[in-house]
Amino acid sequence: MMFKTILVPICGSDLTKPAEDAAIECARRAGGSVVVLSVTHPGTCDLPAPDVADPMTLAEHRLTAFLDRCQDADIPCQCSIALAYAPCEQILQAAAEFECDAIFIACDGECSATQVLPASEAQKLLACANMPVMVFR
Repeated sequence: MMFKTILVPICGSDLTKPAEDAAIECARRAGGSVVVLSVTHPGTCDLPAPDVADPMTLAEHRLTAFLDRCQDADIPCQCSIALAYAPCEQILQAAAEFECDAIFIACDGECSATQVLPASEAQKLLACANMPVMVFR
């Protein structure tokens, strides 16, 4: 099955690279597009670059880097930023809002501050999504 609009939640770490790469390649082959979502947990202190002051600015940098990759591959890409305590809910909301037909997520199976989804949130997403969810490690 070819997906036309793929949602990729990102965290800016190397953990999301397999999901990012797969979404770009899948969209390229299908003539589709990608929606990239940066969900920042309120109160989570990421390790920002020296010139980045707050998590929302860091999210913008993450999205810009992904958007550049999509443009280099000639893939249409839309970007969204969410500040949320429940990443799963924001991901599902974005999938509905952008009419996505698949979600590509990264999860290493452990709970850590740097991954896009802790295992418990990934399980919620798999249980609640009404579309295919591809999990990359």
